[in-house]
Amino acid sequence: MAECKFNKVLVANRGEIAIRVFRACYDLGLHTVAMYSNEDTFSLFRTKADEAYLIGENKSPLGAYLDIPSIIDLARRRNVDAIHPGYGFLSENADFARACEEAGITFIGPSSTILAQMGDKLTAKAIAHACGVPTIPGSDRPLKDGEEALAKAVEYGFPIILKAAGGGGGRGMRRCDTPEEVIPAFDLVKSEAKKAFGNEDIFIEKYLVEPKHIEVQILGDKHGNVVHLFERDCSLQRRYQKVVEFAPAFSVPEATRQKLYEDAVKVARHVGYVSAGTVEFLVDKSGNHYFIEMNPRIQVEHTVTEMVTGVDLVRAQILIAEGHPLSTPEIGIPSQDAVHMNGYALQCRVTTEDPANNFAPDTGRITAYRSGGGFGVRLDGGNAFTGAEISPYYDSLLVKVTSWDNTFEGVCRKAMRAISEEHVRGVKTNILRCLLRRGVEVIRVPWDYDFNQLQFDGLFISNGPGDPDTCDAAVQNIRRAMANEKLPIFGICMGNQLLSKAGGARIYKLKYGHRSHNQPVRMVGTERCFITSQNHGYAVDNNTLGADWEPLFVNMNDGSNEGIRHKRNPWFSAQFHPEAASGPTDTEFLFDEFVKLL
Repeated sequence: MAECKFNKVLVANRGEIAIRVFRACYDLGLHTVAMYSNEDTFSLFRTKADEAYLIGENKSPLGAYLDIPSIIDLARRRNVDAIHPGYGFLSENADFARACEEAGITFIGPSSTILAQMGDKLTAKAIAHACGVPTIPGSDRPLKDGEEALAKAVEYGFPIILKAAGGGGGRGMRRCDTPEEVIPAFDLVKSEAKKAFGNEDIFIEKYLVEPKHIEVQILGDKHGNVVHLFERDCSLQRRYQKVVEFAPAFSVPEATRQKLYEDAVKVARHVGYVSAGTVEFLVDKSGNHYFIEMNPRIQVEHTVTEMVTGVDLVRAQILIAEGHPLSTPEIGIPSQDAVHMNGYALQCRVTTEDPANNFAPDTGRITAYRSGGGFGVRLDGGNAFTGAEISPYYDSLLVKVTSWDNTFEGVCRKAMRAISEEHVRGVKTNILRCLLRRGVEVIRVPWDYDFNQLQFDGLFISNGPGDPDTCDAAVQNIRRAMANEKLPIFGICMGNQLLSKAGGARIYKLKYGHRSHNQPVRMVGTERCFITSQNHGYAVDNNTLGADWEPLFVNMNDGSNEGIRHKRNPWFSAQFHPEAASGPTDTEFLFDEFVKLL
């Protein structure tokens, strides 16, 4: 088969994987084109390409990256030779691959025919069964309704799992342990599948308790060559989403691993697979293995395989799409025996999620970012930089930290060290979230609203901006609330100043102000010091505090007030922002102290 050298490659994706593909193209001397949504106008990935163009101007944030006609039109207008879909979005969409084929543009991945086969989990299971590869007991066609799902669940025995046929990325799946859960779960999965994948087909499988999730990386070229690049252990998951991946999967017996390699290659050969792909298996406690799906694309965790084999999988994808065999020197795999595993690799995903709030995605601006590094540490990021805006529209992945060492103990130590060196500020949380996740019902009112007419258990005084001396209405309302000596009161930033004024203290304007994320403060009467986030131009005059009040925190740089407390009543405040969690040691515990008083 003749080789066709690309000149220009468009990446139909965003973030980390877009940057990864751009870098591989650069190494091959290829011109690159980025596409971006309105919401990604200031995202880092678009600056890594030679050209970048807005797409889907009138589409939703997700719709922009799913607009096949617009993507093809852009590719044609910019004389693009090939399109790399990355992972997610349209990477497994057979219609997109077909549109590329019809437009005379190379889709860097398997053909539309193979995508149609392997992108659907039910079809993929049927192919595995035809190859003699074991599959998990389950339905071989879409379920008609919840009643059929319930009947199948009883037949297979609990627990069972409902899956979207066109799903991926851990979405579109629900475990059921009792008959009562099945029909509601069916409706949820069906709704999620239709929204996320445009395919509401649902099937059912027997749920394996505590299996190992093992995936085998494969490469196939247009000349009929297929090899495996060993396996990855992806068993550490949260809500069916992979969190930590490592290679090799040393907890699986060697004999079982050899069977996994054989079966993965068998499935790939059966469909004539071309490009990089992953065949996924579950291994039960008895060592039995079962095919679950094939991902016909590059995986998020492909870095693990690259670190232990030395094979650049994305570059291989591009070269294979050009028509090169696996034996070409740039890929360097003349036979299966040429692939070697060296040492251990482990990948951790750093995400903008809040573990204290059930790992809900967080949004906002990254105000400070520091990364890890050193020998054996690889960083793949898309939004990891100071000033980045984290939106609610896309994946919460910030950076992938992949480490390598010649022992598993060593790779774990490197991973822990690299993660400990990662510091992200600015997107962790905010005041409302700090209160809400502690089970507090929050009533939010304007600054001059007389809240004393309401029923409430505690008073929180929020931040500014502005001159506290212009907020007399707020001060008077706080004083009326203070008539109840048992009422818990907590103030932050201007809230500290307003509480102080209500207590009779004076406020003065600082010469320079405190505006940074590394302001050191000390808790008065202790040796406890904290690195805090601050943004204010006024301060409380400690000398004017009444006899019943005392400073709670002081600034270590200039000695100015950083918080007050009442000596008897449950009233206190902080001039800094404990919700910002700026550094050692975070001061969000003040919210805990406040809630304890309620």
